[in-house]
Amino acid sequence: MSNTHPPVVGLPQALSIAAALAWGLLLLFSVDPLGALPVLCAGQLIATLPSHAELAFVLGWVSPTHLAMSWTVMLFAMMLPAVAGPVAHVRARSFAHERAMGGLGFLAGYLGIWLAAGAPLIGLAIALRLTADISWLPFVVTLGLALAWQMTTWKQVALNRCHMRYPRAAFGSTAMQAWLGFGWRHGLWCVVSCAPIMLSALLAPVPSYVSMPIAALWIWAERLEAPREPETGFIIPMRAFRALNHRVTHTLNLRSGRASL
Repeated sequence: MSNTHPPVVGLPQALSIAAALAWGLLLLFSVDPLGALPVLCAGQLIATLPSHAELAFVLGWVSPTHLAMSWTVMLFAMMLPAVAGPVAHVRARSFAHERAMGGLGFLAGYLGIWLAAGAPLIGLAIALRLTADISWLPFVVTLGLALAWQMTTWKQVALNRCHMRYPRAAFGSTAMQAWLGFGWRHGLWCVVSCAPIMLSALLAPVPSYVSMPIAALWIWAERLEAPREPETGFIIPMRAFRALNHRVTHTLNLRSGRASL
């Protein structure tokens, strides 16, 4: 009798599916400028607030539960692909029957930090918008600050910390606590690294399906780079561009070969 088992959807595949579903929700709700999701995830509502009165109406109409759900959906869409490496590390360092719980423990810690960061980020974005007479000015200012942050040594330090991995702890609850701690530590350095980019994306005077994917792709590309010695200067994540170029070239060559047959 064969010992093979039918393929199952593992945690990395589940991350990709969850992120794709979250992007679908963001796109679906972006057609309604007063929907619960675009309030936080799109940025266009923040960027186009004309007065304090409309802000009060929006905050009174959208419940705190909806706001938390909105921020969570955005995190699923943008951040889950960026943690494929840490999740793979958790799975590789866990026994087979503990892999799912270990991965969920890491995600709980990671997303918990980002959920906690949501309130100050959203509050700061709204405050900057309401104190500016020109709607696009806060975006320009925060984008400039994000670019300046990219060129500091502290940015590279935060990225290097995002690459840190930890050995497996003991069995049972101790292991779960270790993976939970790994998740929140990774999330903390991820917030430090990505908060300026997220803030500028929230203030971008364009639809969420434009600003958020751009920010998410940049964050993902940065994570593909190997840790390096911190130095001042703007670093372009070339590994992602090389991988994309290789994939496109390979696909074109395959199509060219098939066409010549």
